[in-house]
Formats: sequence, structure tokens, C-alpha cells
Amino acid sequence: MAALGKLAAGVAHEINNPLNIISLDVEFLKSQVEPTNPMMENLHSISEEVERIAHIVQQLRDHAKMDEAGHEIININEIISSHIFSIAFSQLMKRGIKIELDLDKSNPLIMIPRTKITQVLMNLIKNAEDAMTERGALHVCTRQILQPKNIKDTETVSASSKTINNLVEIVISDNGQGIKPEDMNYLFEPFFTTKGFDGTGLGLFISYSIIKSYNGTIKVESEVGRGTTFSIVLPAANYQRKAPKDK
Repeated sequence: MAALGKLAAGVAHEINNPLNIISLDVEFLKSQVEPTNPMMENLHSISEEVERIAHIVQQLRDHAKMDEAGHEIININEIISSHIFSIAFSQLMKRGIKIELDLDKSNPLIMIPRTKITQVLMNLIKNAEDAMTERGALHVCTRQILQPKNIKDTETVSASSKTINNLVEIVISDNGQGIKPEDMNYLFEPFFTTKGFDGTGLGLFISYSIIKSYNGTIKVESEVGRGTTFSIVLPAANYQRKAPKDK
């Protein structure tokens, strides 16, 4: 992952410079061509593709900077109830999609920057939106998974922090078109997409990388024609105790 981050940073840098020149040249040509000129349609098409490349480059740069994000203790319920998610849910409801929130009343805390978890959840919600038609339903759930007090030394030990944690689960499920079985093994690979030219193939890859870098897991279950469920599990920030030292 570290090597891939360095590669992503280098690729993004090398692509960004010529991309800016192309963008400026296209805008100049637009200013020189009459709006009714048939060439204008081609110039608009070039602009759209340049924007798509720029979006991919930005995602690569964000991925390269992942290790620089640090840590932040957040209330996951507050994030999901924030203004940016309210806007996203409102847009879905305008399409006739029902929103169901089931947030743990204990207000579970996790240790991850709010910008990163927001990026992950927004990506999953956007994917769910793309998979659903009108009369769809999106279910968002948070819950705290309390581990037994007599947990054994060998259970749920984080290799990096050497702590035994209780966990917080975030579940996002939809009743959309689902994912084909042959695509399931490739969902988190870079540049794999089922959206054709409408997708970059980086959203789930970066989401997986973010969750993994904060000692979490992200899993998916799906059935064609029935819907998809993504489950994110992260260590709870408010329930940590040191693991017994090795004898």
C-alpha cells in the first residue's frame, strides 16, 4: 500500500501538468468558436473527459495522502446526521427513495478523521443511489459490538496497536439491482467498475484502503435483483484496554 501510494502520487503529478494545459487550450478554443459551430459539441466533449481525468487524478492524490490524515475521535452518529448527509438523503428522497436510519443510541465513537469516513460513506451511498430506481430503499445502521469481558488473549488483537477493542459497525444496504457473482471478487480492486464510462473504478478501492488503514474491515453481500449490503467494522475509540503482555 505504501508503494502504491508513492506511485499514485507520482502518476497524479505527471498527469496533472499536461491536463491543465489541455484544459486551458480547450477553453481558449471555445472562446474563439461560435456557439452554433458544430465543433463546439466536440469541445464540450473534450472538456467533460478532461474533468473526468481530473477527478481520477484527484482520487489518486487523495489516496497518496492517506497516511497524512492522522487520527480523530468522532461520534459516527453525528457524522451521519450532519448537514452534508442530510442534503444527500434529501436528494435521494426527491427520487422517491426511502431513507431508513437506525443509529445506535449509545452514540459510538471511532478513531478516524471525519473527512475520511465521510468520503467512504458518501461513496457507498452514491453507489447505492446508482443501483436503485424509484421506490428504492436505503438503510443506514450503526451499532456497537461489545466484546466479552473475559476475552482471550488471542482474540481480536490489533497487530499495530496491541490492544483488544470493542467494535463499531456501520451498515449501508439498498434494495437495488445487486452485484453479479462474477464481479464480487473484483469490487475493491483499482480501476474495476461496473458503471462503464460513468465510473472511475477508484471509489471502492480507496474506501477499502481508508478503512483498512484504520484497522477496520469492509465487507459486501449482494444478490442480483435484491440489493447490496456493505458492512464497515472499526475499533471503538471509547472501549480500549491493553492486551496482556506476552509471557
